[in-house]
Amino acid sequence: MYIFSLLIACILATIMPYDAHTMEQKAIVASSSQKAKLFKDFHRAYRFVRHDPMFKDYTWWTQQPDTMLETLLARCGKHGDTLLHYAARQNDVQAATRLIHCGLSVYQENNDGKSPCDLAEKLEKKEVFQLLQANYKLLHPDLHCNQIGTLLHARACVNVRSSAHYTPLLRIISCSGGSSDEAIQGIKQLLNAKAAVNVQQHDGKTALHFAAFVANLQAVRLLIEAQANVNAQNNFQETALHKSIVNVYDDKEKTKALVGLLLNAHADTSIKNYEGKTALDAARERKLTEIVTLLEQAALTQKQKEG
Repeated sequence: MYIFSLLIACILATIMPYDAHTMEQKAIVASSSQKAKLFKDFHRAYRFVRHDPMFKDYTWWTQQPDTMLETLLARCGKHGDTLLHYAARQNDVQAATRLIHCGLSVYQENNDGKSPCDLAEKLEKKEVFQLLQANYKLLHPDLHCNQIGTLLHARACVNVRSSAHYTPLLRIISCSGGSSDEAIQGIKQLLNAKAAVNVQQHDGKTALHFAAFVANLQAVRLLIEAQANVNAQNNFQETALHKSIVNVYDDKEKTKALVGLLLNAHADTSIKNYEGKTALDAARERKLTEIVTLLEQAALTQKQKEG
């Protein structure tokens, strides 16, 4: 019996490393075939973007689950080109426009370190270069707000996104707080052009989070009028109401007015952040007496409505 058990153990010790090695080889082969399939799918996806009438409906595509869009838009060619790089190579303005409207980054680089805009410039694809350059400028941190109208006229997409998921609206408010007269005018232009107000940056913040954090009352009003979701939560489960209290400035009257604006827009006082704290808890910790009273009254009203 002992000899039989020993024999079985020896056989298993010999087979198992072989099986592990075989599995690893199979995984490499599978990975290679999957890569080849992706290259084939790249051209199929491009034809779909270029010709399928359904892809013209940008609104429908941007409302689909992220995985669906990523599956289509993340296709890469043999040079590390995205579909937008390929559109640049083909000087295909129609496909480039569709891809930008559906959220494909104008910043993403291929294996040669070139963005679609760089590639279009190098290959002298003038039409698509002008389109890509306008979108690139609309996202630039040093964007001058008085340029917005010109860039939109040049067919820049009002919801073009950077690799960190910034849109022009997020960029304006996050860079300077969007409080200058020029910035406010730029925000109005973007909202009038139907900029998406609830797009989230890579850490989940919306334009309203940014505006509330810097107590920009005018921007907050404009965003609420444009149907911004006052209860949207970032990756730390914070709402704009949390943000308005986290960074309290010397002007407490301004903070009070900001909280009042959010509450009038039906901000939910019961939402907790990742620490399990509501905006009311944060106000109590900072001993903001008037704001605590304001939030307590709003919380009571909301409970009564629920009851």
